[in-house]
Amino acid sequence: MVYADYAYYTDTYHGDKLTEAEFLKYSRQASAMVDRVTFGRLMALGAEDIIGAVKDATCAAAERIKTLETRSDTGIASESNDGYSVAYKDVGKADSRDYEVMAVIATYLEVTGLLYRGVYRNHDLCDS
Repeated sequence: MVYADYAYYTDTYHGDKLTEAEFLKYSRQASAMVDRVTFGRLMALGAEDIIGAVKDATCAAAERIKTLETRSDTGIASESNDGYSVAYKDVGKADSRDYEVMAVIATYLEVTGLLYRGVYRNHDLCDS
């Protein structure tokens, strides 16, 4: 499920980094990342205020995915000219694409409870 459409992206989120074709491409990936970090809870909740945050997170993630996809990343962390020394990035560390996209999503969803990794328990149904 794609959580935000292009009209929301341009009119409400006021995004301008993606064309409509780019948004259609990246918003599906961004929505999948939102589902991943929220453990699939969105379909069960459906609260309108949370849906707005999810739409914003989807738009921001779509922009970040495009930026990461188009960024020219050589893998070089640092370079010196005097003694010609080159240090390369460790691609397995926290600067991975998924980490960057999830950090953007978390910016919008931290206060919603959707990122909670535990199990919700309805105390009214418990036998004590």
